[in-house]
Amino acid sequence: MENDAHFERFCSLVFEERLYLDPYVTFPLLCSWLGADEKALDARLRDELGYSGRAVLRTLRKMEPARLLRKYGGKCL
Repeated sequence: MENDAHFERFCSLVFEERLYLDPYVTFPLLCSWLGADEKALDARLRDELGYSGRAVLRTLRKMEPARLLRKYGGKCL
């Protein structure tokens, strides 16, 4: 049960609040903030998303520039 809450909160913080944009936010730090067991949450993420917690953050960080280019194109802001 607690693992479900940690998983849902992790997803909310990462996908909705986009905490992955902060380069100082790490998977262990997020687990600490959530009070979650790192290994348990990592296993849940692998089961649900097919990625480890670290890989989720790394992948989203790598995808962000492409997302912004799609959204804004070559327009200068």
